[in-house]
Amino acid sequence: MKVLISALVTLSVGTAVAATSATTVTNTGSSSTTLEQVAPKKSNVSTRVEFTNEKGQAALDNNSKDLETAIETKVTYKLSDTKSLRGSAYIQTLTREEQDDVHTNLYYVYLQYADSALFTIGNQAFRGAIRQYSMAFGDAQDEGLESVTRLYLSTPVKVNDSITVTPIINPRLYWGSNSREEAGAPKRDLLGILETEVAVNSTVSYTLDLMRRERTTNDGTAGRFELDNWATIALADRTAYTDAISMDLGFYHGGNTGNGFKLNKDGTVYYVRANVNF
Repeated sequence: MKVLISALVTLSVGTAVAATSATTVTNTGSSSTTLEQVAPKKSNVSTRVEFTNEKGQAALDNNSKDLETAIETKVTYKLSDTKSLRGSAYIQTLTREEQDDVHTNLYYVYLQYADSALFTIGNQAFRGAIRQYSMAFGDAQDEGLESVTRLYLSTPVKVNDSITVTPIINPRLYWGSNSREEAGAPKRDLLGILETEVAVNSTVSYTLDLMRRERTTNDGTAGRFELDNWATIALADRTAYTDAISMDLGFYHGGNTGNGFKLNKDGTVYYVRANVNF
């Protein structure tokens, strides 16, 4: 495990540094279920580039070279103090040892509209967002998906200076030939997420997402619990060419079908993500 994390950190940092040095001034994760906040800045346009490396427990157990790397670029335009538009593109590279194959493809793009003050109840503000994904590319197209609509409703509750708890409701609708025809293909999900963020100090924070997913397919509806968690380390507030640079280290677990939750290593994916904001 230590060897894996060390290797992934080295790879992500190297990728992020290379991208930063090659870029002049140009311009946020379950797994990211949550919505990144738009950092205050003079320009109405901000860009965030995320470099992610993922490796599953099965690949580790089999000493496999299977690996997923990805670059996601998110460009956000502030319409007002609370409203924004975002466009995002996700490019992934899959390494599969069994097929002796390495290939890169544009997996999805999405357009998002968000309002951080959608409405208030008492003194509690609620945030809302809608994302429309186009997935008619590469592997996503092969899987029969054409588009996905995601809705987000959340409200952060500050427990104290260090802890913030955010309940999130996240419905997802799947569109495409797969969702209409093939047995077991997803038609819609309803996710309930309880996110807890703990600020350890000014440099390190920890985020835990506990999720319940109710998935409806052509075969019926089944529920499962999922878990995502990561530590964020701030590497730099500002450099000559960038705003904040940070790194996430974490793992995701897809859970098991049913009412209980059993955390076992078989369904675990480890990841490291370098984040560069412009």
